[in-house]
Amino acid sequence: MKLKEQVLSLSQLSELYKLGFDAVDNSSMCWIKHPDNDKIGLTIFIKELFDKNEIGCIPTLSIGDIIDVLPVQIEEKVLNIFTFGETWSVGWEGIQYYGSNTLIDALFETLKWCIKQKHIAL
Repeated sequence: MKLKEQVLSLSQLSELYKLGFDAVDNSSMCWIKHPDNDKIGLTIFIKELFDKNEIGCIPTLSIGDIIDVLPVQIEEKVLNIFTFGETWSVGWEGIQYYGSNTLIDALFETLKWCIKQKHIAL
C-alpha cells in the first residue's frame, strides 16, 4: 500500500476542519508542496517546525493517528476494525459501523460520525 493511501487526502481534511476538528495535534504526517514545482508529497509532521512556520505543510492523519483518536469504547461497546471479503469495517457493535474498500476511508467516515455525535472533544 502506498503512503498516500494511508493518510487523509486534502479534501478529507477540509471536511474535518468544517466539522471543527483540528488535525494539527493528532497528526504524524503532512502534505507538503515541492518548492520547485506543483507536486505535492508527504513527509513526517514536526509540530515544532510547523508552529515556527519553518515549513509550509498541511498536517494530515494517518491510519494509526485516526485509530488513536477514535474512542476505544462507546456505551460499553469496543471499537472493532475488520475486513469482510474486500470491505473494511470500523465501528462499535450495535452502535455504528462504516464500511469501505479502503481502511483509511472507513476510518475517515467513522471519525466524522464520532465528531458529529460528540464522542470526540473538539
